[in-house]
Order: sequence, then structure tokens, then C-alpha cells
Amino acid sequence: MTRLHVFISYRQTSNYEGFASYQRPLKEQYLQMLLTNTLSNTFYASSQSLLRDAHNLHLTMSQHDPDYTARALVYARQKGLMRAQPLLGLAYLNAADPKAFERIFAQVVLTPNDLYDVVTTLRSGKLPRGYTRRAKRAATAWLQTLSEYHAIKYSKKLCEVLRQTHPKPNSARQSALFTWIDDPQAWRNACHDELTPQIAAFETFKAAAKARDEARMIAAIREGKLPHDVVTGALPPSTAVWHALLNNLPYLALLRHLNTLQRVEVLNTRARFIANRLSDVEAMHKARVLPFQILQAYRAFRAENTRQEVIYSALESVIDSACDNLPPLAGRVCIAPDISGSMLGSAQGSMTRYIDIAGLFAAALLRLSSDALVLPFNHAVAKITLDRHASVLYNTEAIAAHCNGGTALSAPISALIAARQVVDTFIGITDNEEWGVDSYGNHGFWQTWQTYKKQVAPHAKAFLLTLAPYNHAVAPAKAQDVYFIYGWSEQVLSYISLMSAGMHHQLDE
Repeated sequence: MTRLHVFISYRQTSNYEGFASYQRPLKEQYLQMLLTNTLSNTFYASSQSLLRDAHNLHLTMSQHDPDYTARALVYARQKGLMRAQPLLGLAYLNAADPKAFERIFAQVVLTPNDLYDVVTTLRSGKLPRGYTRRAKRAATAWLQTLSEYHAIKYSKKLCEVLRQTHPKPNSARQSALFTWIDDPQAWRNACHDELTPQIAAFETFKAAAKARDEARMIAAIREGKLPHDVVTGALPPSTAVWHALLNNLPYLALLRHLNTLQRVEVLNTRARFIANRLSDVEAMHKARVLPFQILQAYRAFRAENTRQEVIYSALESVIDSACDNLPPLAGRVCIAPDISGSMLGSAQGSMTRYIDIAGLFAAALLRLSSDALVLPFNHAVAKITLDRHASVLYNTEAIAAHCNGGTALSAPISALIAARQVVDTFIGITDNEEWGVDSYGNHGFWQTWQTYKKQVAPHAKAFLLTLAPYNHAVAPAKAQDVYFIYGWSEQVLSYISLMSAGMHHQLDE
């Protein structure tokens, strides 16, 4: 009962810096956690504390409203493109509402990796309910749709799940697939090549790799369309092998292996082909790639000659094209990315920082609005030269290069007040951990926003894109014309346009 009271209290409290903050409603807190918390260390919180808070919130929410919990888990996995928290939440839902757990299982568990993590969590003995018959039934139904490709790619983890679940195959082909995962020699003895041709190609590849027969290896790769990671795990692949892998290399793998493809000289002859694949926006979305993963690839790549420079253009164009598909913003817009020191905190492992996401979102919004006012801030508004005609990645880098100082989310609002600048929409992109008095002497977003509404722009609306899992907010739950939006996918930007037109809030969807 104590923990529930903590989470649903809307009263004013204090953040990590002791600065006044507010608690948002329980449902909104849960959505924020699902869409921003990856259990890695951040600037203000360790992974251990984030995990502890996540467990408490999953338990509270699943018991308090399991139906909403189920919908939020599917939303976070499908549209928010998040993984760790929806899977953990699914395991908690198994205890609170087993029927809801089974109903949404296949909508949250999307890969064999997901399946392995959920089953392992349920069998850990650390949750209120373990690996029950219903959970095994849901896992069995999922396994009965398993492809050969996934069986090859995740064979070790799937073997553990099969031995813990004991699924009954629903066809001769599925029986052959399960046999190979559990006992490859039994599969060979049964001569299941025709039932599972891709696995047969993989077995041929392994034999060819052992014999160092590159021609047979390449033939098997092409015939079986084999997963790149099992091929590269068998032995260090040559240039010819990478050429064979290239046609079926998944989008995210292509991003991550640009430097490898350059090192083995594949880029010298296939740069245009690779660039065309990278610039495919539909493929990017289908692969569930987040915008900042494109940014990471852009930063890591260094063209060695003019032929390879098309890779830069492709990475720039795919982000620009994704942003072009977003709905435009009406009226006068102010975009305020947080460039304070805490934005150097990690959002996804050690490579992605909040400042990178803030810079990318700000640059994307600038592209959407031809006359937007951009006010990057720490304890004051910073002067950063941006080019609205340049690519999103170019302006992202310009913003991210100026990260330092204290946090005063009131600073851009104070600047608007001082200039008597009327805007229809204010967009703050921040971790919401304000703690400083701004350069105008004002103290706190909420108080300053109320002043701005009263003195300058009565009809203005504020949208706060919240990037961090910190359980603090800069405005109370019923703050007029202040809306919180959570997540890292560029899809979250579309809510600003929809909500400003009176349509659904992210929480409503």
C-alpha cells in the first residue's frame, strides 16, 4: 500500500537536485517508464535503482489496472519500439491477469530473444507467479510459428526454451524444426532436408566452413539465405563471403557493419547498392530502427574515397524522409532542446545520450516548421547557429556539440517573456530534471509558464518531450495547456500536431 501511495500521489515533491517537482498520474508514469527506461545507468540514476523502481511500478500497475497495463505493453513494444520494459511488464502481467498475459503474448514477444527473456524471467522465482501452464501454452503457440531463419539464428536460446516448455509440433515440418534445435544429429539421421531446406543449407555451410571450401560456403549462403551472424560466427568471413551476405543483410545489421564492409573492400564496388538500401524509409521502419541508431552509424562511418560518400547522403536522406512524413505544425512554434550537463546521461547503453535524441528531435521539428524559433537552453538560452535547409543530422550534431551547464527549463520561457514573443506552440525536449534559476532570475518552468500565459500568450500550449525515466515532472497533473509526451521514436513528434489540433493524447492512444 505504501508503494501505491507513492506512485499515485500528485502532490509537489523534489527531484534528484532537491528542486520542486510534481508526480504525474499513475498511468502516465507507467507509460513514461515503458517508453524511456532501458535499465542502463543514466546521469542521475543507476541501473540498479531504475530496475528497482521498474519492478515496483510493474507490480503496482498490473495489480491496479491489468487491462490498461496490457494495452500499454503492446503500445510500448509495437509503436515505442522498446523491448526490455514491455517484456518485464509482460512477466508481471502473468501474475496479475493470466488471460490478458496470454492474449497479448505474441504482440509483445516478437523474436526468439524476447521469448527466451520472458521464459527466463518467469522461471527465475523472483516474480509472484512462475512459468505456469498458461505461460507454457502461450510460449508453445509462439513456437509453433517459428521460422527456420529464426531457428538457425537463435538455436542455443531456443534449445533451452524447448527443453523447458516441451511444445507439441503442429506439423511434420515443425517437428523436424524442433528436432534440429534440440538434437542436430537426430535431425541428420531422420533425413529432414526436404522439410527444412534452409537448415539443410546451414548444415552444408558448416561442413564447407570446416573444410575451408569457400565456394560451397557461398553457394550455401545464397541458397539458404542464411543469417549473417551465424555465418560470421563460423569463421572470419572473406570479401567474397561478405558479398554473398550483402543481399540479405538486415537493415540494422547493414548499419552496424558499414565499417566492416569498408574494411573488406565491399564498399568499393557495392557502395551505391548499400546506399540505396539504407535510404529506404519503409525498410528502416520495418526493421524497427530508431532514429538515433542512424545517427550512431553516421558518426562511426568515415568515407575513404568519393565513391563511399554516398553512404553519408543515404543516412542523411533516410532521416530527412522519415521527418518529411510527419504532420506539419500549425502557427508559430518555439523549439527548446535541453543542452544542460545532465543530458550527457546515457539513454540506451553507453553510446546514445539524451542530448543526441534532443538534438535529433529539435532538428526534425525545425525541418517541419519553416519559421520555428529555436532556443537551446541550459541555465540560459544558448546561441547556436542552425541551418533550417540543412539535413536533420547536420543540425543534430550542431546542437549536441554544446552540451554543458545547469538546467533551467524556465530559461526559454523567460526569453519569450522578455521579447514579448507570442508563440502558439512551445516544445521542450528534456530529461525534466530542472534545478537552476535562469539568467532572467526566474525559478521553475511551471511558474514561468503561467506568467507567460498571463502576460504574453494566453492561448499557447506547451509540449514536453520527456526522454528520461526519472519519476519527476516540471508541472502538476492538471496543468492547463501543458502536455507530456514520452519516447524516442520519431513517431512521438506526430503527437504534437495531433494534440494541438485537439486530437488524442499519447496516453489516450
